Amino acid sequence: MNIKILFHKILDAVFVDKYNCMVCDRELEKESRYAVCKQCAHTFIYINNPCKKCGKPLNGNTDYCIMCQNSKRYFNRAYSVFEYWGKIENLVYALKFGNKKYSAKYLSAFLADKFLEEDIVADCIVAMPL
Repeated sequence: MNIKILFHKILDAVFVDKYNCMVCDRELEKESRYAVCKQCAHTFIYINNPCKKCGKPLNGNTDYCIMCQNSKRYFNRAYSVFEYWGKIENLVYALKFGNKKYSAKYLSAFLADKFLEEDIVADCIVAMPL
Protein backbone atom coordinates (compact mmCIF):
# COMPACT_ATOMS: atom_id res chain seq x y z
CA MET A 1 0.00 0.00 0.00
CA ASN A 2 1.20 3.45 -0.91
CA ILE A 3 2.41 5.52 2.10
CA LYS A 4 0.24 8.46 1.04
CA ILE A 5 -2.90 6.29 0.95
CA LEU A 6 -2.05 4.78 4.33
CA PHE A 7 -1.48 8.26 5.77
CA HIS A 8 -4.90 9.44 4.51
CA LYS A 9 -6.60 6.36 5.96
CA ILE A 10 -5.04 7.09 9.34
CA LEU A 11 -6.12 10.74 9.14
CA ASP A 12 -9.67 9.66 8.25
CA ALA A 13 -9.74 7.37 11.28
CA VAL A 14 -8.40 10.00 13.68
CA PHE A 15 -10.19 13.09 12.34
CA VAL A 16 -13.77 11.98 11.83
CA ASP A 17 -15.28 15.39 11.02
CA LYS A 18 -16.92 14.05 7.86
CA TYR A 19 -19.01 11.61 9.92
CA ASN A 20 -20.73 14.20 12.11
CA CYS A 21 -22.87 17.15 11.12
CA MET A 22 -20.76 20.29 11.36
CA VAL A 23 -23.82 22.24 12.52
CA CYS A 24 -25.41 20.10 15.25
CA ASP A 25 -22.70 17.42 15.67
CA ARG A 26 -25.18 14.56 15.17
CA GLU A 27 -23.79 11.46 13.55
CA LEU A 28 -24.53 11.46 9.81
CA GLU A 29 -26.50 8.59 8.28
CA LYS A 30 -23.81 8.27 5.63
CA GLU A 31 -20.65 10.11 4.64
CA SER A 32 -21.56 13.47 3.15
CA ARG A 33 -19.79 15.83 0.77
CA TYR A 34 -21.17 18.70 2.85
CA ALA A 35 -20.96 17.20 6.37
CA VAL A 36 -24.47 18.45 7.15
CA CYS A 37 -27.41 16.31 8.30
CA LYS A 38 -30.79 16.51 6.56
CA GLN A 39 -32.41 18.38 9.45
CA CYS A 40 -29.80 21.15 9.41
CA ALA A 41 -29.64 21.29 5.60
CA HIS A 42 -33.39 22.02 5.50
CA THR A 43 -32.82 25.16 7.56
CA PHE A 44 -30.46 26.69 4.99
CA ILE A 45 -32.09 29.29 2.75
CA TYR A 46 -30.75 29.09 -0.80
CA ILE A 47 -30.56 32.31 -2.82
CA ASN A 48 -32.69 31.74 -5.91
CA ASN A 49 -33.02 35.28 -7.23
CA PRO A 50 -29.66 37.01 -6.63
CA CYS A 51 -28.56 40.52 -7.51
CA LYS A 52 -26.50 40.23 -10.69
CA LYS A 53 -23.71 42.26 -9.12
CA CYS A 54 -23.37 41.49 -5.40
CA GLY A 55 -25.31 38.22 -5.17
CA LYS A 56 -27.65 39.29 -2.36
CA PRO A 57 -31.22 37.93 -2.54
CA LEU A 58 -33.78 40.07 -4.37
CA ASN A 59 -37.50 40.27 -3.61
CA GLY A 60 -38.76 41.81 -6.83
CA ASN A 61 -38.58 41.74 -10.59
CA THR A 62 -35.32 43.62 -10.78
CA ASP A 63 -31.81 42.45 -11.66
CA TYR A 64 -29.91 44.61 -9.16
CA CYS A 65 -30.35 45.50 -5.50
CA ILE A 66 -30.71 49.12 -4.37
CA MET A 67 -27.06 49.31 -3.25
CA CYS A 68 -25.76 48.12 -6.62
CA GLN A 69 -28.11 50.43 -8.51
CA ASN A 70 -27.08 53.49 -6.51
CA SER A 71 -23.39 53.09 -5.77
CA LYS A 72 -20.13 52.19 -7.45
CA ARG A 73 -18.95 48.65 -6.76
CA TYR A 74 -15.28 47.76 -7.12
CA PHE A 75 -15.79 44.17 -8.20
CA ASN A 76 -17.38 42.52 -11.21
CA ARG A 77 -19.56 39.89 -9.56
CA ALA A 78 -20.07 38.21 -6.19
CA TYR A 79 -21.83 34.91 -5.54
CA SER A 80 -23.46 33.43 -2.47
CA VAL A 81 -25.20 30.11 -2.13
CA PHE A 82 -27.18 30.86 1.02
CA GLU A 83 -28.70 33.80 2.81
CA TYR A 84 -26.33 34.82 5.57
CA TRP A 85 -28.26 34.21 8.77
CA GLY A 86 -29.04 31.45 11.26
CA LYS A 87 -26.99 28.28 11.03
CA ILE A 88 -25.02 29.44 7.97
CA GLU A 89 -24.01 32.61 9.79
CA ASN A 90 -22.93 30.48 12.76
CA LEU A 91 -20.86 28.19 10.50
CA VAL A 92 -19.07 31.09 8.82
CA TYR A 93 -18.44 32.75 12.18
CA ALA A 94 -17.05 29.48 13.59
CA LEU A 95 -14.80 29.10 10.54
CA LYS A 96 -13.44 32.64 10.79
CA PHE A 97 -13.25 33.12 14.55
CA GLY A 98 -13.93 29.76 16.23
CA ASN A 99 -10.91 27.84 14.94
CA LYS A 100 -13.10 25.44 12.91
CA LYS A 101 -11.00 25.61 9.77
CA TYR A 102 -11.97 22.05 8.82
CA SER A 103 -15.43 23.36 7.88
CA ALA A 104 -13.93 25.37 5.00
CA LYS A 105 -13.71 22.29 2.76
CA TYR A 106 -17.41 21.54 3.31
CA LEU A 107 -18.63 25.11 2.92
CA SER A 108 -16.52 25.49 -0.22
CA ALA A 109 -18.18 22.35 -1.65
CA PHE A 110 -21.51 24.23 -1.67
CA LEU A 111 -19.90 27.11 -3.56
CA ALA A 112 -18.08 24.79 -5.98
CA ASP A 113 -21.37 23.09 -6.82
CA LYS A 114 -22.96 26.50 -7.40
CA PHE A 115 -20.18 27.37 -9.86
CA LEU A 116 -20.64 24.09 -11.72
CA GLU A 117 -24.44 24.32 -11.69
CA GLU A 118 -24.46 27.82 -13.17
CA ASP A 119 -21.48 27.23 -15.45
CA ILE A 120 -19.64 30.20 -13.98
CA VAL A 121 -16.30 31.16 -15.53
CA ALA A 122 -13.96 33.20 -13.38
CA ASP A 123 -10.45 34.61 -13.83
CA CYS A 124 -9.94 34.68 -10.09
CA ILE A 125 -11.76 33.58 -6.96
CA VAL A 126 -11.12 35.59 -3.81
CA ALA A 127 -12.32 34.77 -0.31
CA MET A 128 -14.02 37.48 1.71
CA PRO A 129 -11.58 38.96 4.23
CA LEU A 130 -12.26 38.68 7.95
